[in-house]
Amino acid sequence: MSFHTRALLVGVVLLAAVAGSLAFAPLAQAAGETTVRLSPVNQSVEANDTATVDIVVENASEGVRSYDVSVLLERDGVASVADVELKGDPGFSDVTPGDDRQRVRITAGTADTATGSNVTIATVTFTANGTGTTPVALRVNALGDSNNVAYSVSRTVNGSLTVGDADAGEDTSAPVADAGDDLTTPVNTTVTLNASGSTDNVGIDTYQWDLDGDGDVERTTETPTVTTSFARPGTTAVELRVTDAAGNTDSDTVNVTAVSDSEGVTVRLDPESTRISRDNETAVDIVVENVTNGVRSYDVSVSTADGSPVTFENATLAGDPGFQSVDIAPNGDRISITAAAADTPDTGAVTVATVTVRGTRSGTATLEATVTALGDEDNEPYTVGTVSNTSVTVGQRTGPPAIVADRLPTDVDNDGVYEDINGDGNVSVSDVQAMFANRDDDALRQQRGAFDFTGDGDINIVDVQRLFADVRGRPA
Repeated sequence: MSFHTRALLVGVVLLAAVAGSLAFAPLAQAAGETTVRLSPVNQSVEANDTATVDIVVENASEGVRSYDVSVLLERDGVASVADVELKGDPGFSDVTPGDDRQRVRITAGTADTATGSNVTIATVTFTANGTGTTPVALRVNALGDSNNVAYSVSRTVNGSLTVGDADAGEDTSAPVADAGDDLTTPVNTTVTLNASGSTDNVGIDTYQWDLDGDGDVERTTETPTVTTSFARPGTTAVELRVTDAAGNTDSDTVNVTAVSDSEGVTVRLDPESTRISRDNETAVDIVVENVTNGVRSYDVSVSTADGSPVTFENATLAGDPGFQSVDIAPNGDRISITAAAADTPDTGAVTVATVTVRGTRSGTATLEATVTALGDEDNEPYTVGTVSNTSVTVGQRTGPPAIVADRLPTDVDNDGVYEDINGDGNVSVSDVQAMFANRDDDALRQQRGAFDFTGDGDINIVDVQRLFADVRGRPA
């Protein structure tokens, strides 16, 4: 349809609309946020050919009933506006080109368009009547949905048109990839990745996406958007690679952080359960999951029932906090940890502290975590959704009985023999003296494997001498 014919129809329709008292209903604020773009963003044609560009509204969940947009060729002498096709069969419209055909303003109402993603509202045709490259600018003056509610246009994507001879030579200009802004999304929820900000002097042929960050391309498209979802919490570096018709490429990365669909972060004690023997120790981590902005401060405690078969011995704090406090109850059944100015990993599962637990007698203990406060890098509090506890089962000790007083010997280097004869936690000449004095006692000789330092199946003065040599060889 030519502009002359269109102008006549526009006039008739507009007069009929006025006569019938048709008018735009006032647009409320606001239907939702969206992007309006030109598609394709960049293209190339030969002189005297034509090129078309669509005006596309993304995220048009309620359709597009009215619009007022302009398209401008910003460099003279390369191309001119030849025609405009309106979508959605608007009840009234006005298409007004500039005198020099370098711009066109498009106004329409009572249109009936599709709904959803990537809704085309108009197609503009250009005639290539020169050579060179001109930027093609898009201006959005108003955009309303089917309920006469205004969309909030957060972004417009412009384009370019290159006109040249068929023999102009090889295109060696690489495109510029733009994978969009970093995103946060709930797990197992569809998210749209948008590369419409990518540009090329001629036009982009393909968009390739590595959606799981493993280096392999999972999706190749000719349009700039793809949808995907992430099954596990964490951050994935999604890579985009764009390629133009000449084979020139460029890449960009967008970080997508998937968070748990449960409310807030989760705090758990790790492992879920463990088993130790009496008088032995084990480590239990305090882990914060679904972290999105680090853990800078925390106030947590771990406790067990009075008379439990375990006691808390100490704690090691992660993130090198600027100040910290560790307090253990007198009977060892509770440990309280407070820290601030810590520097932890920014996302994912973050271990904030490791608690040491000692088994004191046989039985099973439940360790329960309590979170009083948890703050991120910006000193904003996290909401704690769930807290998972752990259990520690203490079994009978399998080592030798006490040789000196009631202190049990220990295997300090886990080599199967018990160098710490007197059970004071150290290996010294006192242990040599204790073994020499008790070398013929039944308590020692009945545990030959535990004190056979020579490995000959017997316990005698040679084992005492071997322990003495071992003590002399240890650093002071």
